[in-house]
Amino acid sequence: MAGGRAFTYSLATLVLCACQGNPPTSTTETAPAVTLKQLDTETLAGLQTASCPDTAKFLTPQAIPLTVNPINPETRAGAKLDGLTFAGGWHLMSDEPNFGGLSGLTVHPKDHILAVSDAGAFIWISMRDNAPSGYAAISYMLDETGVPIDGKTDADAEGLELVDGLAFVSLEHNHRILAFDLANCGAAANGITLAQIPARPKGLGRTIPDNEGAEALTLSAGGTLVAGLETKPAQGAPILSIAPNEAVFSGYIPRPNDKRLVGLDMLDNKMFSLFRSYSPLTGNANEIHAHAEGDAEPTILARLKRPFPVDNFEGITATRLPDGTVRLYIISDDNFSNKQRTLLMAFDVVGEDTLAN
Repeated sequence: MAGGRAFTYSLATLVLCACQGNPPTSTTETAPAVTLKQLDTETLAGLQTASCPDTAKFLTPQAIPLTVNPINPETRAGAKLDGLTFAGGWHLMSDEPNFGGLSGLTVHPKDHILAVSDAGAFIWISMRDNAPSGYAAISYMLDETGVPIDGKTDADAEGLELVDGLAFVSLEHNHRILAFDLANCGAAANGITLAQIPARPKGLGRTIPDNEGAEALTLSAGGTLVAGLETKPAQGAPILSIAPNEAVFSGYIPRPNDKRLVGLDMLDNKMFSLFRSYSPLTGNANEIHAHAEGDAEPTILARLKRPFPVDNFEGITATRLPDGTVRLYIISDDNFSNKQRTLLMAFDVVGEDTLAN
């Protein structure tokens, strides 16, 4: 963590008390007292009704071609895996021009991985035996009136969380959190605004740049939706607590000095975080951290850099396999560039009991 000392926090509620770090400077507001709010049953039901009213019909996402080329690194050089084992890697390609730009990631309950794209799209990737099977589908995000969301300012989707069939998506530039009832309406789901994120959230003491917004999104064990910002102040990675019509700064999580937070996921009271940096000389590099209940510092599970096959990894999700193994998937954003790749990689957590100190 750069500057100050790390925060001790409860992952059950993700109470990240900003008052535990260094005293505020003259340019930093005092962090507000935050009462973290759960996404309760009534809130979820209201979002489902608004996104998929009774008059709406389910629309199946459009099937698209998908080529899957396995990646089996001949060398582990560049990969420091202290708490993970490499379980598989795949280069994903499609003739669909809007396939790519993938960031937010989650495991869909029906043998799919669901991702969101910078082009304002949902991408379903079919999985078989915990590997992509070669089938995919796409649907384009709609606004609350059913009109496709278009343009970089409004459609730059980055973070993703799935709660009872509702897909929560964080978007940059026009910083906000939208909810889509994919379970009941599929591609016909309207995007309902859960919260607009102010350019300068109270307590953060800084303005969020257009392209450094809520890259990460997850649901705490206590049922609170939290967003992680890509911006990198010295104190750490800023976290926002999200509730209907609210996006409140609630503290920081430790962050590597040179890297930005780009992904979060919670599983069994553990939070897995993905960090990224880029240099024209050395290319992309990533770190994967695990935060257990009560930890002041994270457990660093992996450091990835060349010559290990890395790209612009921005999305992470955690799931438990039938044999009890915790598997992490990470996915890269190719920026729709022929100089980059969409890579999906899988890692299994080892020594899981060591994550709880």
